[in-house]
Amino acid sequence: IYASEDGRFLIRDGVLLACARAGAPMSEYVVPEGVHTIAKGAFNSVEDITKIVLPSTLKTIGDYAFSSTNIDSIVLPEGFTTLGSGVFRWSLLKSIEIPSSVISIGAEVFYSCESMTTAVVNCSQLGEYMFQRCYALADIALNSQPRELPKGCFASTAIQNINVPSSVVCVGDSAFVGCKQLQNITFGEDSKLV
Repeated sequence: IYASEDGRFLIRDGVLLACARAGAPMSEYVVPEGVHTIAKGAFNSVEDITKIVLPSTLKTIGDYAFSSTNIDSIVLPEGFTTLGSGVFRWSLLKSIEIPSSVISIGAEVFYSCESMTTAVVNCSQLGEYMFQRCYALADIALNSQPRELPKGCFASTAIQNINVPSSVVCVGDSAFVGCKQLQNITFGEDSKLV
């Protein structure tokens, strides 16, 4: 195990295990190239963090890695594959774009990100309760071919309109519960849901 140059990270074999909580507050963290995994809870509750720069080598972010932080923006690199459960829950993210390379998404990834207004999903995976309680989330684009909208996926968001691709064959329980502003759901041509 060794620390990065600024003494902030504990990294072993390409896995960022933890971020040091001590020392002078830093608002921006740059994860070094070569890191392929951010471990479970690595930045959980590090309150001074508002921005993080991820390396092009990153493939996986573990459960609750950035939960309860003040991160307001993040760019997931192309080639990134796995988002664990609750990764950004209770963070201050304003928007997210999920790359097409993502093959696994855990539950409650963006749960209660109350500042989030837009989400672009370019992969075919969605997680249970993925955007639940993102009260300001009004704009969601599903730019891929998901097979399912999992339970609670968009619960208690501010979406008004959503286009459901024809690839979707199942809508989970409470997928849109509490969406008080939802006015229109458009189904793709040849949808099996209509």
